[in-house]
Amino acid sequence: MAGTFIDALPAVSAAQLTDVFPVDQLPGPITYQESNAQLLALFEANITITDSNFTGTLSPTHGGTGINNGSSTLTLGGNLTTSGAFNSVFTMTAATNVTFPTSGTLATTSSIPSLPLSLANGGTGAGLTASAGSIVYSGASALALTAAGTSGQLLSSAGTGTPSWTTATYPSTTTINQVLYSSSSNVVGGITAADNGVMISGTTGIPSWLANSGTPGYVLTANSSAPASWQAISASGAITTIDGDSGSVTPSSGTITISGGTTGLTTSGTSATLNLTGTLNLAGGGTNHALTASAGGIVWSDASKLNILAGTSVAGQLLLSGNAATPNWSTSTYPSTNAANTLLYASSANTMAALATATTAVLTTSSSVPTWAATLSLALGGTGASLTGSAGGIFYINVGSVGAILAGTGTANKALLSGSNAAPSWSAYAFPSTLMSSGLMYANSSTSLTTLSPTTDAVLTSDGSGNPSWKAVTDGQVIIGSSIGIPAAATITASTGITITNGHNTITIATNGADHWVDQSSSPVTMTTNTGYTSDDASSLVTFTLPTTSAIGDFVEIVGKGSGLWKIAQAAGQQIQISPNSTTSGATGYLASVNQYDAVKLRCDTANTIWSVVSQQSTGLTVN
Repeated sequence: MAGTFIDALPAVSAAQLTDVFPVDQLPGPITYQESNAQLLALFEANITITDSNFTGTLSPTHGGTGINNGSSTLTLGGNLTTSGAFNSVFTMTAATNVTFPTSGTLATTSSIPSLPLSLANGGTGAGLTASAGSIVYSGASALALTAAGTSGQLLSSAGTGTPSWTTATYPSTTTINQVLYSSSSNVVGGITAADNGVMISGTTGIPSWLANSGTPGYVLTANSSAPASWQAISASGAITTIDGDSGSVTPSSGTITISGGTTGLTTSGTSATLNLTGTLNLAGGGTNHALTASAGGIVWSDASKLNILAGTSVAGQLLLSGNAATPNWSTSTYPSTNAANTLLYASSANTMAALATATTAVLTTSSSVPTWAATLSLALGGTGASLTGSAGGIFYINVGSVGAILAGTGTANKALLSGSNAAPSWSAYAFPSTLMSSGLMYANSSTSLTTLSPTTDAVLTSDGSGNPSWKAVTDGQVIIGSSIGIPAAATITASTGITITNGHNTITIATNGADHWVDQSSSPVTMTTNTGYTSDDASSLVTFTLPTTSAIGDFVEIVGKGSGLWKIAQAAGQQIQISPNSTTSGATGYLASVNQYDAVKLRCDTANTIWSVVSQQSTGLTVN
């Protein structure tokens, strides 16, 4: 490329990191190549970017903000996304100012309370709707608003309930010394204050201040059908007369009059002086007696006057009644003070003392001196022990000759059982509270007894659980046991050739020498072992089925009579042998007559299944 200028070279269509650049490095005419990495290292080592040599804004695609942030503020033109160990996306939906703390965590999602904000977080605990005039109050867990009141109403507490506005209204302002009253229903008004007045009410009950009369000596006087008013002392209702013993005096005419009475005193005087002489009698509140004082004396009354009993020089003596005569002082002395619950006793002749108190004790004597004992012995009618009561308990004498209480039982009707020389006890069983005549008592559980009602002419049996019951029996019945149930009362069933006669307490069993025989005219019938049958249907076949249960040696017998003939049917597994033939085994096999008077007798060879013909009268029975 010698002789070619750099600016004459063609442009690179797409720059790559492996590109090299021709460099004319002075001094010298030699042209060199230089890589991008060398070029970038040269810029980083020799170029410093400062505010003075950098203009414009760096776009977000080149790692900038895309906006001029001034001297100290970083402004985002849109949403902020961070990447790295903790990826975060901050999406701004409107103008937002966020102030970050100088240290610590701004907030975590777990620390942001839910709405509505609770009381504990400084909120109301409820979504409230503003209402003009409402008052905020607290419920059990949230704030709430009262209804709006009307002008003048007061807010009244309801304890722990919702406060409410009073129905009555009150003035919004008052003056000093003003008295409030209900001027009308549920309306409280004020009465203007007045100096030196008296509050009265008129005929309609409305209170008001009655102004001072201004005249000394006037008194407030009631008036008929009108409010009270100030009146002069000489006016209607004033005091005009005073009653005394005898005679009278009027110190000022028209003001006070004194007249005689029955007090024992005598009054006299002039308009300026009142004289009082004599002895005040008992009825007048006096003594009716000239008395002489005595230190510590007692005033007492005889039939007409009061007297003084001279005081005693001995402390602690008591005043004793003299019946209708003079009282006197006791010879015995008593304590001047006593503690609560103490008892008095004569500690020596004519000297009463206090017995110290004791808790939970009984009063006894020791060498004739009273004393408290913790327990009262059996010899003195006590229990000899400190006992605790028990509802329904039983008192008994325990070992050591002291009393004890057997605690009551929570189960009614238990019996008290002797413990020999030890403590008694309650029975495990509860007995019936009532018994019936001839009833039988038995344990119906592990803890109680009951009564089995009586039954006449009966035998006692029990079921599989051991519960007893009566089985009534009649003539000839006997009790027959069972391995699977309760014994039953039944009569004995007679078999072939046997007759049974039942009577009062008797059973007569006899033989009649004849087989049991049945005249059979209906069909079908299952035969009974050891029984003979006469087939006696004149028009229809009579079907006899072999007995379901049979023992070796049992027999059945059929004699034909009716023209309808007869047939012996079999059950599953059964068969009839008639030498040299036999019927088909099972329900399809049978033996049948061919003539009206054919007869046959069979005997069991194998229990329940195989029968053999031991005799027959026929020209030839049908064997199938």
